[in-house]
Amino acid sequence: MDDICSSVSSESVAIELQAQLVAMFKTGGFELSKWASNSSALLSRIPDEDKLESCLSWDDSSFKVLGLSWHPVTDTFAYEVNVKSTECTKRNVLKLTASIFDVLGLLAPVTLYANLLIKHLWQQNIGWDEKPPEHIQNVWRVFQQELTLLSSLSFRRHIDVFSDSVVTLVGFGDASEKAYACVIYSVVKSPQGDVMTNLVCAKSKVSPLKTLSIPRLELCAALLLSKLIKLVADTYSPRVKINKIPSVSL
Repeated sequence: MDDICSSVSSESVAIELQAQLVAMFKTGGFELSKWASNSSALLSRIPDEDKLESCLSWDDSSFKVLGLSWHPVTDTFAYEVNVKSTECTKRNVLKLTASIFDVLGLLAPVTLYANLLIKHLWQQNIGWDEKPPEHIQNVWRVFQQELTLLSSLSFRRHIDVFSDSVVTLVGFGDASEKAYACVIYSVVKSPQGDVMTNLVCAKSKVSPLKTLSIPRLELCAALLLSKLIKLVADTYSPRVKINKIPSVSL
């Protein structure tokens, strides 16, 4: 069974959308349930039996949205990382890294570190279940311990972009011998003159096993940034006006 996930500009639009969805699916014999929202006005219109259980009491419960934990009360995304201490092998490192689902790339500095460790193990010609040298095992132990700190990390879901907003997307890309990455921020100026800047998404990649020059890796970072910023611009453009898209390769 699939879920529907959406975001709208106001409570009135949300209430109207919910009613339309219920009516539309009802014509096909489908009943929508497990409703959740950060709007108490919307939830008050939905029967308790059709709400997600965690929304029956207006506490700081959370549930999964695209692999992230969403807290409706605070309207924030958080990460739940359950780390079971394992021995340092290429198989275990890859397994743990793959279990960190980070669709927005907000944990790019963390996942990049793990991917660099995988690359290092690969360069050492170490078997899938073979233990590496002790100093690498120590790095793995510390990494596993520090992963638990991600549970205290949270990001605002709403990034101050409304349907009448004029948004400036700012992108940065950079590279080193080990990796290259990019990040995108949104900059919105309110009618009152306040400027609000928010992290939108990021992406990182490990440098290829074949040694490349720094200028070549800088070009890789620029290409990665251009693809990501196009994706964000295409996603935003139907709803908001994109003012300009400055990008910098550091």
